[in-house]
Amino acid sequence: MNLSSPPSPPNLLLKISKDVRRRAEPEDGTRILTMRYWPRGVRKDHIDEWRRELAPSPELLRWCWDNKDRVDFQEYSATWMHRYREEMEERVDLIEGLRTRLGNGETLTLLCACHKLDDCHRLELAKIICGHNDTA
Repeated sequence: MNLSSPPSPPNLLLKISKDVRRRAEPEDGTRILTMRYWPRGVRKDHIDEWRRELAPSPELLRWCWDNKDRVDFQEYSATWMHRYREEMEERVDLIEGLRTRLGNGETLTLLCACHKLDDCHRLELAKIICGHNDTA
């Protein structure tokens, strides 16, 4: 199944700009943690769902940590995005479930501890959920 096949759900229902440590607000809707490991200092009652399967795999995280300073950033970024998209191809049921929820009008906020959104998998995950095949 192709992750980019369905039309984009309304973008304002999918939020990605929040750090997991920021306080919950009513407009967040369902707060979904998309990290492989639980972040220190975050109470479980501040998160509605934990979908560690939507986070980069331990192998991909290890690759990121080992290579971030060793290779050209554009090469690093392209390789990382390609590998993450491959991993998400195995999570089609979860992606489709999120698309369905968005299509039904539910607001979802994807959470992670990354401080810079440009370096976070949430940005790529949002593109996948919304059906965007571009990686730029």
